[in-house]
Formats: sequence, C-alpha cells, structure tokens
Amino acid sequence: MRERFSRIAAIVVAVGVLQAVVESVTFAVLYRELLFAPYRFFTVQSYDAFTKLYFLMAGVLPLPEVLDVFLAQGLWPKLALIPELVAVNVFVALLLACILAPFASWLGLGERLPGPTFVVRTVVVVISLEVLVHLVVLATSVKVPMEPTVAKVARNLVRAAAVDGVVLALGVAVATGLAAAAALKRGGGQALVASGVAASVLWVLSAVPGGAAVPRPAATTGEAPAAGYNVILISVDSLRADHMSAYGYERDTSPAVAEMAERGVLFRHCTSTTSWTLPAHMSMLTGRSLLGHGVVSDDRSLGAQVPTLAESFATAGYATGAVVSAPYLNSRYGFDRGFDDYDEESILFETNEDSYKTVTAPILHEAATRWIDAHRDRPFFLFLHYWDVHYDYAPTPPYDTMFDPDYQGAVTGDDFYFSDAINADMDPRDLDHVVAL
Repeated sequence: MRERFSRIAAIVVAVGVLQAVVESVTFAVLYRELLFAPYRFFTVQSYDAFTKLYFLMAGVLPLPEVLDVFLAQGLWPKLALIPELVAVNVFVALLLACILAPFASWLGLGERLPGPTFVVRTVVVVISLEVLVHLVVLATSVKVPMEPTVAKVARNLVRAAAVDGVVLALGVAVATGLAAAAALKRGGGQALVASGVAASVLWVLSAVPGGAAVPRPAATTGEAPAAGYNVILISVDSLRADHMSAYGYERDTSPAVAEMAERGVLFRHCTSTTSWTLPAHMSMLTGRSLLGHGVVSDDRSLGAQVPTLAESFATAGYATGAVVSAPYLNSRYGFDRGFDDYDEESILFETNEDSYKTVTAPILHEAATRWIDAHRDRPFFLFLHYWDVHYDYAPTPPYDTMFDPDYQGAVTGDDFYFSDAINADMDPRDLDHVVAL
C-alpha cells in the first residue's frame, strides 16, 4: 500500500504542480492589463480543480486563506500566483493520493501494471476527476431564470462555461495532464514533484499572502485642500436624474436641488458603477470600480488595502461624520472606515422589509443637524444617506396626491417589490399613478 501511495502521489503532485504553473502563466498573459480578482470575488471558474476542491474544503475546515488579494496590473504581479497555487495543489494532490490509493485496483491501477501504463491510467483518472469537479461547480453556479425553460437554462450553462472560465480550466487540465504524463513516462516527473514540494515549503515558511496586492495610494499631505470650507456629501438612494426638475423633468420634483444647481455646478454626465446600493456607494466613497474595491455582494466587506474618502478627509484634519438610513450602508461592510462618527443607530431596522416601509428622512435630518452643531468649530466632512425615495413608493400627505390628485384606482406604491398589482401588463393609468407617487 505504501509503494502504491508513493507512486500515485508522485503522479498526482506532478499533475498539480504543472497545472498551477501553466494556469498562472495563462492568467498573467490574459489579464496582464487588468486587475486580477480574488477567487471568491466573482463566479470566476478559471482555476483548476485542485484549487476548487481546496475552497470547497475551506468552507467546512479551518484551512488558511489563499488567493484572497487583488493582483495589480502588469504581467509580473500575476506570476506571484505560482507559489501559492503550487502549494494549494500539492496539498490537495496528497489528499487525493490518500483517497485513490485504497481504490487503485478498482480504478484499474493494479500493482502489476507496467510503469508507463500505470502513469497514463493514473493521469486519466485524475483528469476525469478534475472534469467532474469543474462540471459540478459549474452546475451549481448557473443562474436559473424565474420562469425556466430547457433552452434558457442551456443558454445560461453555455454562457457560464465560456465566460466564467470553465472552458479555459478544462483546456488547461487536459493539456497539462498530457504534458505531465509525457514527462513522467520519460522519467522527468521527479523534477516536477521536487519543485512543487520546494515551492510549497517556501510559501508556507514565508507567511506572505500569495500575489502582489494592489498598491495603496500614499496618504495626503495633511493640508486641507479647501481651507475654510466644509463638505457635505448627500446621497439619495434610487433617485433618478431624469425625474428631477433640475435635470429638465416636467414635474417640479426637486425645487431645492434646482436652486442649488443654479447657484453651483450641475453635472450632466454621471454614471453609477452599478445598479444597487451596497457596491455603488462603496465606489462613491472609495473612488474605485467594483473590481477595485471588491464589495460586490452582501457577504463581502472592504479590504484594508483600499483607502476611503473619509480617511483622506481625516488625514487632512477634518472632523468626519456620517448618518445613514439603510441596511446596505451598515458599518460591517467597511463604510465606517475613516469616520469619527458613523451613525447607523438612529435608523434601527430589524429586517430589510422595515427599511422599505419606514419614513426615515426626518430622523436622519435631526441627527445630522445635531452633528453639525457639535462640529461647526472646525472643518468637517459629513456624509448623509437618504433612503425614502427608494421603494416603497408611499409618500406622506400632501405629497401622495401632489402629482396625480384625480386618480380613482386601487393601485398604491405599498409593498412595491412584492405586489402582484405591479407588473409588466398593468393598466397604463395605474402605471402613471405609480410614477406620480
């Protein structure tokens, strides 16, 4: 059994090492002009099956964090993947060898097989397992439409395989399997195994995360860039520019903003980085794209390597405060970094549903006024996040009838997201009323 394990382990480790090197070089070439995201950032399935197995195990076992930094632009930063991927692949390869050895005969890897045949069959078994892992992970990541059909699911499956990187991963697996088998048959596998073990040991001893993280900009000089001025950044969640009178909308929806625009500067060509609250506001407060800050779902938080707007103001000597009014601005995502005061307590929600139904602007306004009164003796930066424009569309009187006083129907803006009355085929008159709300 010991000899069988040693033979299988040598082959599997050789495959894993070669695969790690080839995919690292492939990533470096393909993504040389781009940032390269951590494994868990998107449903990027380009990694080999050894790595995917590692992350599946990491979901239930206390394994070290790997592949968890953004890699900077350029070819060389991506090559920093090699030692980390090699270490992961050697670890998983040894576990696979432990699993395969007891079932060697059943898998056609009998003791009496001559050397080259044993090598080829073992490589075929390993690559077959890798293909299975890739297909299972792909199947679990495919988006199923709300009204699924075979054609829609098949289209999403093919698209995910091509775009998310499964096709690339399968190609690397087959190519490196064939190359490893050829090298092992010629007696060159020992070098692969030795280099893999050496790289793994060096990576573990170094205790340095794999990859070159995106460099953090230097701190500001500490001088206030606009001496004598305070800065208040106001975000109104889900407010559409094309429904504001300041931007030419026919209804007088935003007289205060229109007045400010006349006395200040109005920007006509601004685009959010995305369509929903959490990542869009993280972009606003870091100056980064989605790929740059990484907070793209509600299970992520801002990494320490990404500087924030509030940190820049704090370094320049400003008092910094924020009052927010929705769950997706919660401090657990990293929004509070750099703020002296981050007021999320004034708007208490037990569930997201409460946030849609509660009128929060008066509470926020009162908290913001108190903060300004307490900090008016020094330059300050204040971030305010208003939520009420977001659905539900249930304004209080007199605004509930302000733009549609003659409506006699039954449709309201309550429970907007879940209401069956709000649908693509609703009566145009009811739709006009919802727009008015």
